Amino acid sequence: MISIPSNIAEGYGIGAGGYRRHVMIARGSLMELEVQPELALRLKLIDRESIVPVWPLVQDVGQMLTRLGLSLGEI
Repeated sequence: MISIPSNIAEGYGIGAGGYRRHVMIARGSLMELEVQPELALRLKLIDRESIVPVWPLVQDVGQMLTRLGLSLGEI
């Protein structure tokens, strides 16, 4: 989850074109984050009850990134 805000911050530091690009990179990091709990579940490293609270948070971040991307004309 650290890579999402880190990419946004890095892009903001770069400026206009870099910011838009890094917001899209952050969306890619979010996709990775969606897969990781599922993999941990399938590998029996965690149980389903442990990941249930994670899904709404991931969806919330996804919605925020989508709105940010739309506001920047990226999506």
